[in-house]
Amino acid sequence: MRPLAWLKAGAQALVSLLRRWRRNQQDRLTLSQLSEYQLKDIGISREQWQEEINKPFWR
Repeated sequence: MRPLAWLKAGAQALVSLLRRWRRNQQDRLTLSQLSEYQLKDIGISREQWQEEINKPFWR
């Protein structure tokens, strides 16, 4: 692989990773703001909710 192609592939992988981390953060923020009724409606227990919103953004 040529050096520039390797650099481009690495940069694309990094951008993809950063986007995924940002999406995780946004999704968990949204989840943290749901009411008991909404959690029940989507089938998430309070324990599952607590576990998910306490995960670090990179997981």
